[in-house]
Amino acid sequence: LLCSIAISPLKGELCGKVDAGPTVLYVDLLESGKTQKTLKMAGVKGDATVLVYQGLAIKPGVLFAWGKDSRVTSGTLAVGYCLPITEKIKILPNVGMNWSYLVSYVDSKEHGFYNLRQRFRSQSEFIGMDFSYSLNPSFSFIFAYQYAWCKTDNRIGKTPFVQKFRSHSSGSNFSAGVEYYYNEHWAFNFGVGYN
Repeated sequence: LLCSIAISPLKGELCGKVDAGPTVLYVDLLESGKTQKTLKMAGVKGDATVLVYQGLAIKPGVLFAWGKDSRVTSGTLAVGYCLPITEKIKILPNVGMNWSYLVSYVDSKEHGFYNLRQRFRSQSEFIGMDFSYSLNPSFSFIFAYQYAWCKTDNRIGKTPFVQKFRSHSSGSNFSAGVEYYYNEHWAFNFGVGYN
């Protein structure tokens, strides 16, 4: 679960939009589909939707978060095309890549190991669609959907006792938000996401 005041809205006619703000993450570490541990982290997130030529958009993003026994760094780059459906509705179909690096510390009580360093390096390709509905010039609703294919390398332990794993997964990511525009240049937004 991702709670943030920075998601990728589609407001901005000439050159796009940049969002930055605090974020809260709850990351479940799974084994055989069951949650073994939930990591709670806080950090900062930044996104941009840069319109480069007649609706062609570049969407970079970064996230840095840390918790008691974990930290994550993530970067995203996507390319899409902004399509105004009506004056109030815009969509932005896009494709892109995400790279992430997560470090946590885990215990294996059945094996007698404690505080083992666990590292995940992931790369995901995705297709997505951003939706924006402007209720009025000051207030918008934002929705985003992505379907991603992920490859993850996982390492647990310290040299020379390192276990390595590789996994593949795929699935949907969702986010929704609201945005209030103070003026032409400044806005406040709040969003939540799940993947």
